[in-house]
Amino acid sequence: MRAKANAGHARECERRRAAGRRLLAQAGRHPDGLLTPPPRLAREELRALAEDLIRRGWAERVEIVGAPHRERDVWPSAGGAEGFLLRAVGSEGDGRGAKREAVLAMLREGATVAELADRLSWRPHTVRGFLSRLRRGGLPVQAEPAGEGDVRRKRYRFGFAEAGPG
Repeated sequence: MRAKANAGHARECERRRAAGRRLLAQAGRHPDGLLTPPPRLAREELRALAEDLIRRGWAERVEIVGAPHRERDVWPSAGGAEGFLLRAVGSEGDGRGAKREAVLAMLREGATVAELADRLSWRPHTVRGFLSRLRRGGLPVQAEPAGEGDVRRKRYRFGFAEAGPG
């Protein structure tokens, strides 16, 4: 009888850990790095999951007052108190801030797609897509030949075009 109880507890713990991993994976897609509670868990399970994520250092509690949020992002509190928000630790803003800054720093000096991909551990098509989004966002990203006579490889640079003579 006791073995069944332990097996049930182990399954419940694994279920909660799996839900936590899924939540952390989705945090990068949320504008503020907030974690949305899974809809299938009961209130008690949600509270236990939130406590587990906080205890492991994977998430931090954010009070609702003054924090922009969607109603579905609210985690339940004990009793009838107002809920709270959870933010993944290390996620500020849209989750791309650090890499965006790294890309901009490299573009100030000039970098090829291969150099950017290697530095950021991205695939080349991801780098090109990111550069395209920077351009569409209004940032001046320029492409120039990477070397003398090398017209296929481009070196991308961040900045405004220098005015020519005259």
